[in-house]
Order: sequence, then structure tokens, then C-alpha cells
Amino acid sequence: MVGIGTLGVFLPGLPTTVFLLAASWCFVKGSPRLNSWLVNHRLFGKYIKSYLENKGMTRKNKVAAILVMWLMIVLSALFALTSPTARIILAAAGAAGTVSILFVRTVQPEEKYGKN
Repeated sequence: MVGIGTLGVFLPGLPTTVFLLAASWCFVKGSPRLNSWLVNHRLFGKYIKSYLENKGMTRKNKVAAILVMWLMIVLSALFALTSPTARIILAAAGAAGTVSILFVRTVQPEEKYGKN
């Protein structure tokens, strides 16, 4: 699941955080050592910790996530998809992803990293 979550960074429509959280849940049940590795990972750990602690995302991270997601959606629609139906489904998934990101609590950078 960590691998699928990693692919989600690059592939539109494939969520990253959901798969990382699922991997963490599996690791908690089966391998606390691997869960510790994932939660403390230099790239993925901050996202998992933020969700686990229910703190949210900074405005900068939200903007970056939405921009990168839509960049990949547009590139995929232009260069990888020929079916209008597939393009509509991709756009709908992008809209749903955008809405879900916007509904995540927005935090100040210092609040996110526990400097309050």
C-alpha cells in the first residue's frame, strides 16, 4: 500500500494519503516496526501524523496539492486519454479531490508543527 500511495503522488485520481493511512493501519496490526518507519518517514510521515493528530493542512500545502493534482489531470486528459467519457470521469474525480482538500481543516504552519 505504501507503493500505491507513492504512485498517488504522480498519478491523478489515485489518492496518496488514503493508501498511506491504510498501510499504517495494517502495519499497526502486523508490524509496529514498519508502522514506526512509515510514520517517521521524512516524506510521508508528516502527512500521516497530521491526519492522525487531526490537525489538517496548511494553506500552502492545500494550494500545492490542488495545483499539482490539476496539472496532472490536464496533462493526462491532453496526452493520455482519448475517450471523452474518461476525461469527464477524470475531471469529476479531480473536482471531488479538490472539494475534499478544501474541507480539510486549514492550520497555520506553526500550529501544524506544534510550535504553539
